Amino acid sequence: MNILLKYRTISDNEKSNWNDFISNSPNGDLLQSFEWGEVKRKDNWIPIKLVVEDESKIRGAILILKHKIPFVNLSIFYAPRGPVLDYEDHDAFDTLLDAIKNTAFIHKAIYIQIEPRAPIENTRFSDYLKSKGFVNLKKKSIFRLGRARDIARVNIANSLDDILMSFHSKLRNSIRSAERKGIETIFGDSIDDLKIFYNLIEDTGFRQKFPVRNFGYFRELWNNFLPSDIGKILLARYEDQIIAGCFVFIFGQVCWYMYGASSDLHRNLNAPHLLHWKAIELAKTRGCQYYDLAGCLRTPLSPDNPGYGIQKFKMRFNPELYTFPEHYYIFRPSLYHLWVFGENLLGRLGNIYLKYHKPMKRVLGLFTSKSP
Repeated sequence: MNILLKYRTISDNEKSNWNDFISNSPNGDLLQSFEWGEVKRKDNWIPIKLVVEDESKIRGAILILKHKIPFVNLSIFYAPRGPVLDYEDHDAFDTLLDAIKNTAFIHKAIYIQIEPRAPIENTRFSDYLKSKGFVNLKKKSIFRLGRARDIARVNIANSLDDILMSFHSKLRNSIRSAERKGIETIFGDSIDDLKIFYNLIEDTGFRQKFPVRNFGYFRELWNNFLPSDIGKILLARYEDQIIAGCFVFIFGQVCWYMYGASSDLHRNLNAPHLLHWKAIELAKTRGCQYYDLAGCLRTPLSPDNPGYGIQKFKMRFNPELYTFPEHYYIFRPSLYHLWVFGENLLGRLGNIYLKYHKPMKRVLGLFTSKSP
């Protein structure tokens, strides 16, 4: 007997039902949580939450982030690490795809980018997506969306002793050394603690030459995830100074490490190593089975690559490596091609600006500088 499936939009007062389904699904992800949609709302993305239900339960869900294209009545859709459902449940997926198409028509979306938690080795599911009209695109434009395709995840189902012994010996020694040298770990539980952590983020960004989100973004993470007991800030203290911190998120059976930073002071004490270990200890008390280290390229990097140090550090946790490719469904092909042309044009203009703006400023300075 065929079970009737229906789709609908989830309202804001159904937060707990939404999060229960996402967090308990084997293919669920923090980036499909209710709170993530609210954080991105402040970044000018409009969250749209769709579910597919049978007579008794939710069978599938997707958090879509809608971004309006300036000056025209059009938009693009993005589903970070979604949709969430049993990928073998084709009836639920087909119904969810109908919901996505109808929603795209209402919101005049050009395309949707999805990032299901189906590893690249799962060719059965990727072939199914292709049969439904999805395509793989290697978008290298300035508007490419998405989290890292390659991620590192540590299995923490075993005992703490077994987990520690699975790490590289240098990592184990660093953790034990940090404890012996008297580093304390505390939870950041006030907005002042968040400001201290953000100062560390700025210091780290300056030192390692990577861009840093503004404080308002981290405040939104704080405001949305800490009241739900999902987000936790861990700080490392040495001689009454905070010298390192990390922002982790516990959702379902996974603890996600998302942001970490350290001071230029006492870097030889290995405080970040100890913080990761304390985050894993916390995750174990909450019943987590995995500790997600976020992005980590599967291809080994050369020592002169800027990402070499981070990759080397994460690999010492002996993680499992996964690649989650993105897939696209084009709702309006003609407008999509126009959109890609605009992306490429802006990308080229941006490259020209980055290449020549400093030399041009020096030339213009010859004509605009004041006489001594």
